[in-house]
Amino acid sequence: MSKKLQAVLQKGVNSAASNSPLVKAVWYKDGSLFLSILAKPGAKQSAITEFTDTHIGVHLAARAQEGEANSELVRTIAAALEVPKGRVSIQRGHRAKDKCVRVSDQPEGLDANEIEKLIRSKIGQQL
Repeated sequence: MSKKLQAVLQKGVNSAASNSPLVKAVWYKDGSLFLSILAKPGAKQSAITEFTDTHIGVHLAARAQEGEANSELVRTIAAALEVPKGRVSIQRGHRAKDKCVRVSDQPEGLDANEIEKLIRSKIGQQL
């Protein structure tokens, strides 16, 4: 088992049933919502493009230069989830396309399935 895989398992990312994927696109931990994002900077417009078992694809209308794409990602995720930008932060992957985004103080009434439905409803919309 690779060190990266061991680290993922130790952090509790895969806390659901055994038939679920190893890395999930959406999960909760310590009262916060976490999203596994595949960022694609340099697009014409910012939009969520896909939702898979392992990640959420997001096109960003900003360059991957001087934090522009990261700022646009935070704005785009906040708009998609209809939360203030201050509650969205990038936890891992500041300089990579694969990112882990945290949404703090997520209301407990929304479970991962409802978040998935909300995000899927935004696929293809300009945000």
